[in-house]
Amino acid sequence: MGRHAKMQDSSLDHALEQALERWAALLPRVCQRFTDSAPAPAEVQRPHTVDRPAPAPSSRWQERVTIDDHLLNSTLTYLRRGTSGTPEFDDERTQFLLALGRDFRKFGAEAEHYPHLAQSIRQSLCELTGGSPGAAELGELVDLACHLMALGADNDAESGRPATVHATVLQVDRRSPDVTVVRLQMDPPTPWWSGQFIEAQTPYTPHAWRYYSPAIPFNPDGLAELHIRAVGESSRAIAEQANKGDVWIIGASYGHIRASGERPVVMIAGSTGLAPLRALILDLSLLPDPPRVRLFWGARTTAGLYELDSLMGMASAWPWLEVVAISEHLERDASPSHPVRTGTAVEVACNELAAEDNLEHTEILVAGNRHMIANAARALLDLGANPDLLRFDQH
Repeated sequence: MGRHAKMQDSSLDHALEQALERWAALLPRVCQRFTDSAPAPAEVQRPHTVDRPAPAPSSRWQERVTIDDHLLNSTLTYLRRGTSGTPEFDDERTQFLLALGRDFRKFGAEAEHYPHLAQSIRQSLCELTGGSPGAAELGELVDLACHLMALGADNDAESGRPATVHATVLQVDRRSPDVTVVRLQMDPPTPWWSGQFIEAQTPYTPHAWRYYSPAIPFNPDGLAELHIRAVGESSRAIAEQANKGDVWIIGASYGHIRASGERPVVMIAGSTGLAPLRALILDLSLLPDPPRVRLFWGARTTAGLYELDSLMGMASAWPWLEVVAISEHLERDASPSHPVRTGTAVEVACNELAAEDNLEHTEILVAGNRHMIANAARALLDLGANPDLLRFDQH
């Protein structure tokens, strides 16, 4: 990435502040200019149910992309924090924009579209903030952001990776009142790393893309298993409507949870946060000498421990694996097939780890909802966990 001229922090910050304050007025202008000038979106695949053919994709940008104001504002705020008062981005935001370019291929946005987006944004900014201090530098920043997104899209396309792939539903297993396990077969098989999450678009809420973590490692047959908790519109729709033979669309894979296989591992999972950690356990089982792995898996009720028998079977077969099942509430009429402790996964794990003196050399992987991950990170760091070996994703 080339260097841009330095400037005083206040100048670009002022222009960014103005743009954010006027974003509600700016966005319609950008959208109109872009749809008037940009080439039509590239062809994309669409999901469909087993009894209905896939609808033809729209050639109109307005019908391809739904703009989430909250997400847009949080993204712009995030990017702003990475500018450091200069019309360039730090490494973290640079990687984010490259990934965004790869991701937006699912909407039909390819490298050729981004010069039109940059021009649309700059022209709209000029109408609203033209002549203000920092306006020229803000234009440079817009050009750079769109260039990075175009580069991400171009690199992804040149790698031969399709923007999206079909995934046919092979089985729908409703394990508990709020957890559904869906098994899919991708065509063509699209690789992911164990521990990552993938984007999925379903025919039940075709306007939405959601992230789910495969519970098995990638395999050349393209088989995937997703554990889905019925929280939110998309996940509830899957639980209620998914059927064998339906076709989903799978996009890119993301995430950084991993296990080196060289150190002891502690895994802490809440509900369907089990899925990426289960895939990693299966990966580790293939090593000649797997490290010690302790999995603390929690749910709100014993009924939510939907994979307990399978996990305990793994622990019986593999002496390096220990599974601790945890429920926040033990129902009076519950009769789990294996011992279950009371509390949360974070509480039980931290109580056990508090007495250990080698925690700084242990890889700790956490998966669950945002609140659970934040609580776990704080508690584990207080116990002396090594920040470089504490891994989690938030999506």
